[in-house]
Amino acid sequence: MATAAQNTNNTTIRSILQLEKLTGPNFTNRYQNLRIVLGSEGKLAHLKQPLIPLPLLVAPQAVGYTYERALENYKAYDMIQELKTMFEEQAKQELFEIVKVFYACKQEDGQSIIAYNLKMRGYLDSFERLGYNMPKELGVSLILNSLNKDYD
Repeated sequence: MATAAQNTNNTTIRSILQLEKLTGPNFTNRYQNLRIVLGSEGKLAHLKQPLIPLPLLVAPQAVGYTYERALENYKAYDMIQELKTMFEEQAKQELFEIVKVFYACKQEDGQSIIAYNLKMRGYLDSFERLGYNMPKELGVSLILNSLNKDYD
């Protein structure tokens, strides 16, 4: 009975990974979800460290099979490290571009405060999506500072 419940639980947790496709902007979220799934299955070590290298000597069949399985996991580690490097670099570049636009943004004369606030809130949401959670007080201060002179 416990096995059926555990299988259902694993299936439910694995469904987290099937919700959306892997893209550059959502890599951080997907990586966190992958860590949750592998943690629930007791396989988190596959992401944290490379596994042992193959031995130089010819090993018996049972030991050889163990190393063969370790090599499969090593490939997964290499792949996740490569994806992290690739997507983290893209996320850094995207974050840089958003920061530039955000800090250069000023409310235009005649632009409604609601539209401007929504635009700025979109930038703050982008920061959050990229893993940079700007403190709320700082975000509010920057938005207030960028309002036109009518709001001084």
